[in-house]
Amino acid sequence: MKKKKIETSFCLSHLEKVDFEGGELKKKLTPSHPLHTLISEHEIILGFLDKLEKLKEKIENGNFGEKDLKKLKDISHHLIEA
Repeated sequence: MKKKKIETSFCLSHLEKVDFEGGELKKKLTPSHPLHTLISEHEIILGFLDKLEKLKEKIENGNFGEKDLKKLKDISHHLIEA
């Protein structure tokens, strides 16, 4: 197996594990714990990425309007700040 393939698989498997266990871990931590903050911010970023995916679909379907452009600017602002 090529080195690049191993690195990619390794990262994805760990990301899946963190995503699956992140919610359980967050419940056990106090809100002031750094990992609680990291998991919360990760969840917020995933929410913005979901919104971005929906806007991408609107662009592909030709249903993208002025209101959507404002949403896109807002999402991009938040992702850049993250």
